[in-house]
Amino acid sequence: MNLKGRSFIKLFDISADELQELIDMTLHFKTQRKSSRHSTELESKRVVGLLQQAKPHHRLLLDTAAHETSMTLTTLLKENAALGQTESVADYSRVMGQLYDAVAYEGTSQEEAEALVLFCGKPVISLGTKTFDPLQALADLSTIYEDKTHLQGLKLSMVGDCTTPQATSLFIAASIMGLDLMIVGPRSLWPSQELIADCKVFAKESGTTMKFTEDILEGTFEADVVFSSQQVSLSDSASEYERKAKLIEPYIVTLDVLKNADDQALFLHPLPANHDASTQLSKKVMEVVGRKYPHAAKGEFSVSNEVFYSTYSRVFDSFENRLHALKAVLYATLK
Repeated sequence: MNLKGRSFIKLFDISADELQELIDMTLHFKTQRKSSRHSTELESKRVVGLLQQAKPHHRLLLDTAAHETSMTLTTLLKENAALGQTESVADYSRVMGQLYDAVAYEGTSQEEAEALVLFCGKPVISLGTKTFDPLQALADLSTIYEDKTHLQGLKLSMVGDCTTPQATSLFIAASIMGLDLMIVGPRSLWPSQELIADCKVFAKESGTTMKFTEDILEGTFEADVVFSSQQVSLSDSASEYERKAKLIEPYIVTLDVLKNADDQALFLHPLPANHDASTQLSKKVMEVVGRKYPHAAKGEFSVSNEVFYSTYSRVFDSFENRLHALKAVLYATLK
């Protein structure tokens, strides 16, 4: 694997062999953690976290990854992490490159992440933008591989909104690694034609097949893995809540959907996930949609509460693997 000095902000320039090595390294770091051993090979490295959205999960993961690889971490939140306000993106990026060995970026703009790569001169690792979330895709592939011991030929059903950053990146990763893809949801929430065309290039080499359907039972039949994600936020308008609830209601992953899949199927969903009425976001949407949509009326926006905590679910395993995936990427790009 030759990722030293390279950035990790999307998956288009990562080969199947490199992805497999990152998966193996992710699971190696997981094994290392279970034996209470931490790596010291990155002890002299310095990383800065630019967390523009200050998502708690990202800060926890970055803090833990730095601690368990013995790196020095500086974290900048919100206003201090914003690019292009009082200093140009180019100049800000160059400052980061002068002071640090790597940048971990969390923000809304994929263009900003790419500008960091262009001007920083040091590896940039994306913790997620509104376009891509390659780290989550690596964590999900690692979770699947950990359970199934292979990826080639497994049937992956992606259900509901397949335009989220997590779904988009997993679609790319699966096409690189040879999983058979079923896109299941309303046509308006399928991947873009441009993305499909790009991934068909990978599919030709990996043997991936792609099928698309609006029928959830057809699309999840005998699936080895069922994946869902959501794109609902507190900042959405009431009309957006209504629109999204109407679109997604027929594609909530329920126990009946999982029983339609393979007996040993896995369910994956990036965190956070709204699967009950316990969050402010759930309550806000429930106030808007009332009882019009049965699942939304219970705070279930992509998966039922029953499935989320079922034996099918690997949600929290994948979250832990996101930590080890971050360590693997930092190690591969810096060591």
